[in-house]
Amino acid sequence: IFNDAIATSKGVDFTLMRAIHRSVLNACNGFYVEYQPIVTANTGKVVGAEALIRWAKEPYGVVPPGLFIEWMETESCMYDLGNFVLKTAVRELHSVLKTNPDFFINVNVSVRQLERREFHEDLLKILEDEKFPADHLCLELTERCRDFPLDKLRADVEFFKSHGIRVAMDDYGTGSASSSIVMNIPMDEIKIDMSFIRNIMDNPKNQDMVRSIIYF
Repeated sequence: IFNDAIATSKGVDFTLMRAIHRSVLNACNGFYVEYQPIVTANTGKVVGAEALIRWAKEPYGVVPPGLFIEWMETESCMYDLGNFVLKTAVRELHSVLKTNPDFFINVNVSVRQLERREFHEDLLKILEDEKFPADHLCLELTERCRDFPLDKLRADVEFFKSHGIRVAMDDYGTGSASSSIVMNIPMDEIKIDMSFIRNIMDNPKNQDMVRSIIYF
C-alpha cells in the first residue's frame, strides 16, 4: 500500500506523525480497530480474531499501522493507544461470545504498556468494566518487548496467566531473544514470523525451518 500523501524523500512525514500524535492525545480520535479472523488449520473454522489498529483522517485517508506503529512505540502516548485498542476490542467483540462461547481475542501489547506499573491494574479494570472473561483474551508481546530483562518479562507473563489471560509471542524467529524467551518463559503460543511462511509451499528450506520451530 502506497500513499503519496505520507511519503517524503526520507520516508517519514513528520506532519503526519504530529497529526497521529495529536489524535492519541485527543482521546484517540481518528483511530479504530479492525479484526483479522483466526482459523483452525484443519477445518478453517473461525475460532478468534486479532485486533488491528487503524488511523484515518483527511487529507491522509486510511493510514496502515506499518507506517506509524514503530515510531509510536518510542512515544509515551503509546500506552494510551495500546489501552484504547484493548478496550475497544473487548467491548466490540464481547457479543460474539453469546453465539460462539469459545471465541477469543488477540491484542498486541507494546513495550510502553509493560514498562508502566499501572498497566496490570488498568488491564484488569478494562476487563471488569467491559465484563469480558479474562480467559478469552490473549496478549501478544511485540518484538520490542523482548528487550525487557528476562526476569521482568517473566513476572509480567506470570501475572497475566495467573488471571487466566493467555500470552503469545508475536513474530517468532525475528531478533536474537526469541528462543531464549520461549525456553525460559511459559508462553501459551508463538506466532511464526511471516518471513518463514511466505511462499512456504515452494521453499523447502522454509518448510524445514517451520517444522523445527513447531517440534521445538
